[in-house]
Amino acid sequence: KISEIKGFEIKRRGELGIIKIFQSEIFSQYLKGDSLLSLYQACAEIAKKWIMIIKQKGESLDDNTLIELLAENKVLSKNISEYGTQKGITLTAAKRLAEFLGPEFLNGKGLNCQFIISKKPDKAPLNERVIPVSFFSFESSTRTKLLNNWLKISNSNDETLKSLLDWDYYMDRLKGTLQKLIVIPAILQNIENPLPEIIPPDWLIKKLKNKNNLNNQTTLNVFFNKQPKNINDIESLAREKELENKSGKKRKMSFTNSQKSRKSSIESENVSLNEYDNNTSQSNLPLKLLI
Repeated sequence: KISEIKGFEIKRRGELGIIKIFQSEIFSQYLKGDSLLSLYQACAEIAKKWIMIIKQKGESLDDNTLIELLAENKVLSKNISEYGTQKGITLTAAKRLAEFLGPEFLNGKGLNCQFIISKKPDKAPLNERVIPVSFFSFESSTRTKLLNNWLKISNSNDETLKSLLDWDYYMDRLKGTLQKLIVIPAILQNIENPLPEIIPPDWLIKKLKNKNNLNNQTTLNVFFNKQPKNINDIESLAREKELENKSGKKRKMSFTNSQKSRKSSIESENVSLNEYDNNTSQSNLPLKLLI
């Protein structure tokens, strides 16, 4: 059905490598299966593979592969001095790069920063848990000193990339994409959630609850349809009323004028008759009286 054709707006620039790969793999799955149910089951199989990698904290992958999957790339469009007192994960990554590469590293625009998100310091905001990727290629002595400062710990010698990563953060990033591409479309097409471990968003749960609740109180709006105002008809009525008023005034004025003309004609006739009577009465007098 044409109503089942779906489009997705996906983010590519600055997105995690693991999400870019998942996006590339999943679209071919939408053509598989002979029903909506089998289609979303095929999509779920691809998603479960990446969920398992995060759940297992990348135990089967080496550090270089993990960096390719989880590192973020951001570019500073302006010189870092132009940002003033602003805070952000990219700004923190740039400043921490300068701590071991030198302050001259911050000169110029278009600075490319590649970093990961650490789980330490505990309860610290995201921008304070940024670690530049190039940091892991430095000598252990320099690395230990900087890590102790950044992570607020006394000894970071035993810390590895896998132990430092904030796996909950990366799981949330992956879940957000899985919701958009699999969970929400499936539920809206009356398919049971193919990824039970991914909880649907609150607005979708509320929508389904209201849809399936048979005890919802019916409002009067269900029985009445709001009719749109026909502006043309209202204007037409106003014009007709105005024409009627004008024609009524004309009829009244013509009637008044006719009355006045009739009255004046009657008065003139009366004057003529009076003059005639006077003349006639004088002409009928005896000749003697006239002399």
